[in-house]
Amino acid sequence: MNYDYENSSSGSTFLEELTKANGEVLETRERIPYQPVVYAIPEEWRLAEKALLEQAVQFQPNIYKSLQTLATGQELEQMQTVLTQILRAEKLETLRFIRTTLEQAGSENGKSLSEWSRVQSESSRALAERITALEKKCTKLMITGICASAAVSVLCLVLLRLAM
Repeated sequence: MNYDYENSSSGSTFLEELTKANGEVLETRERIPYQPVVYAIPEEWRLAEKALLEQAVQFQPNIYKSLQTLATGQELEQMQTVLTQILRAEKLETLRFIRTTLEQAGSENGKSLSEWSRVQSESSRALAERITALEKKCTKLMITGICASAAVSVLCLVLLRLAM
């Protein structure tokens, strides 16, 4: 097959070229005068095929625009790595602050030592929970992106098969 839109150097996007190609196919079907041809399929099927092609021409730009806003797996991994590093840095800074404060307090009061110890434990636990929650969220976003991409690919293949 020859895909002219893959070879164009006009700077237009794949989505624009795909929409244009589908629109041209639909226009060609409308312009060609009817010639008596015997089809081995019922007329209702041909009309349904035409309606499906019209829907595809209108639907494809919307789905591709929606998919453009989704992050790629690589972007999600980078975001997860950055967020994890930030949280770990926060955790280390909090631990340093607590240790410094505990050292300064020394043996002044056993009660304040236990309070700082409790704060440190709670801070460590809270940071660990934040890291875990962010990792789960990033994983869910990656899975959603992968599923959406797979669904669009299957939809496009079905639409291309029906258009042929």
